[in-house]
Amino acid sequence: MPFGFSLTWLHYVKAAPDIANPFSIVRVEEPGVLDPGAVPGRLARRLIGDWHLGLLDDNPHDSPQEANPSEWACPRLRAFYRRKTNASVEHDLIVIPTQSYDETNVPGGEAVLSCLCRSCRYHFVFKISAGSCGSLRDNPQHHFLLNGIEEFSPANVENDPAVKLYPLRCHALYTCSACTQTIEVEVTAPRLVPEWIHLISDEQRITQALNVAREEDPDRYANIGPEAVHRYVTTSLQTLNAYLKDVVESAPEEKRKRISSRNKTFMVQFGTSCDHIFHYLGFEFEPVEEAEEGRVEGFWLPPKLDVQEGKTPLKSDRAFIEDVRGEVQALLEESSPDSGDTVVRLISPIARASLEKALKATLGPGQGGKTAIKEEAADFRLLGAATDADDETLKWAFHRQVHTDPGHKEAYLSALNNLGLRRDVDFQVFCFAQQDQQVQTTNATSDDPVDKAYAHFNLDRTRSEPASFFINVYKNFREQSPAQKSAHRAALLQIGKDRNDNEILSEVYMTQMEHSEACTYLSVDPTWPLESIAVSAQSTIQVNGIRFHNS
Repeated sequence: MPFGFSLTWLHYVKAAPDIANPFSIVRVEEPGVLDPGAVPGRLARRLIGDWHLGLLDDNPHDSPQEANPSEWACPRLRAFYRRKTNASVEHDLIVIPTQSYDETNVPGGEAVLSCLCRSCRYHFVFKISAGSCGSLRDNPQHHFLLNGIEEFSPANVENDPAVKLYPLRCHALYTCSACTQTIEVEVTAPRLVPEWIHLISDEQRITQALNVAREEDPDRYANIGPEAVHRYVTTSLQTLNAYLKDVVESAPEEKRKRISSRNKTFMVQFGTSCDHIFHYLGFEFEPVEEAEEGRVEGFWLPPKLDVQEGKTPLKSDRAFIEDVRGEVQALLEESSPDSGDTVVRLISPIARASLEKALKATLGPGQGGKTAIKEEAADFRLLGAATDADDETLKWAFHRQVHTDPGHKEAYLSALNNLGLRRDVDFQVFCFAQQDQQVQTTNATSDDPVDKAYAHFNLDRTRSEPASFFINVYKNFREQSPAQKSAHRAALLQIGKDRNDNEILSEVYMTQMEHSEACTYLSVDPTWPLESIAVSAQSTIQVNGIRFHNS
């Protein structure tokens, strides 16, 4: 199913583990229509921080984040990790420059940031369309809503070439509530599975292979001292990195550099134990006819990549080799468990800064609010704002949350007031004004039943959203205060009649009610016979003059 920027709800599907086949692919449900109402969002700077925590989806009205860590959090994805200290809970994302670009200045263009986490080696690709927030004075940051998310169970990368190039594990789609910008986030699994990394770097295996080689050909390995032995045992990933470097940097007209299976380094560090890995990487084995009986000897030919002008396309053979090399270099960058020496240092842009620039969420000189304290974390989360948000950004966050999720206005107002306790007078005046406006709305003296119906949901009559928005707000209120279900339904009825909208009226009359709610709504005694209640219901429909048309 192709992914696009259409406003469709992608059902969240979690695959059940397949014990017989741990590499099964999850079946994803067909998308339906997105309901745009009652959805909290996150400002761009907050969303970037949440991505680094693996929080692709986060409902601030749920339990605290610490009580329900994300499945995509970096520590939960680390399957081969050698660093002993400073193990951050965040993804350590860096940009892969050869696969990243920004064409948002071109009509219909987009920015693509292809990133690698140096800690868990999962890949994150961010596809960002053009947008206007951030460059406008009244819209300091984008306010993103999660439109949908899909998850996929691991697939067998060896048996499926398409999966091998891009082993997709998660896809999420976001849209800005204040402009047209969209973001797609795709999470893909490491190209080298942990078992292979363990095999390649298994010092016991390499030591045993060296001992066998010495026994079979003592003259050839006669001059290998302790230092050389240590190099053999500890540098297998460096050797693989060198092979991959040759593949990426070789010119098309150059003759491919063959690797002899009898090469001393290759035979000891890899040998036949790693044949399946080299086949997976695209190397081809050419046997020689004059090999000794009982031995398979020959040459490994590295893959030949197509000439690439400009950026490397995702899901291409070249991108695959670049991804594998990045993962190997990330492993080499980790300190050796024995010596503590850093073998290689990755030089690549930090993804956080690149994302902030792409989403216009970079803080300029003097920008940023007070240093947050622990007790304020839940309030920032509720407003969808980063903990370094300044006063104007917090005001904007409050307005956007209330606009897209009016059913939780009181919760957002409470969070705003809590954050105002440590801010200046001007911000506190703003909080008081919002509180006063809420009180006036609650105590509205208008006798117009339609105005009261809108005020019941913290809305005003001028809202121009589609029917699905009002229905979602209504459903949200039912969940928050189930004791007033009949009052919520009565208010929705008034709104449906005011807007002459059959979709809203169908929600009122055609959805099931509990017996107690129906009796309250119809103003009848619950002990009446069902036939009498049915007559009252029919009379109510006739009085209201409702007719439903087939669509």
